[in-house]
Amino acid sequence: MTAVLCGMLVVIQVRDALVQMRTTDNELAGLEPTGALSDVVCLSQQHRGLSATFLGGKPESETERASRQADTDKAVQRFDVVEQSDIDNERIRDDCQRLSGDWRALASAVSARQIPGAESLARRRRCWRSRPEFA
Repeated sequence: MTAVLCGMLVVIQVRDALVQMRTTDNELAGLEPTGALSDVVCLSQQHRGLSATFLGGKPESETERASRQADTDKAVQRFDVVEQSDIDNERIRDDCQRLSGDWRALASAVSARQIPGAESLARRRRCWRSRPEFA
């Protein structure tokens, strides 16, 4: 009888440990897409400030703005790779692809000085209001 009870307790503990391991695996899987998106957000905000200066008529800020854009472009590329390989939800993947496309169009327009600073800010706001919801 004691052996049966001990066996049941062991089975319960092993099952709970397996559930905890699956939960941890799922949480770890979510870190890569979240970290990649966080890098995009951070760098694009730095680019936003430098773009405002550049579009506001200070051409000497172009070198730093272009450098930050290159960093942001790399982060967006990393985000694209992560999104394609780690995200199974089609709606979220579509949102991610739209965000990447919006960024590329905005960065191109800023680089070419095709838009004024106010429009750049408005487009950024629209872009981030429609960001992917990882839920």
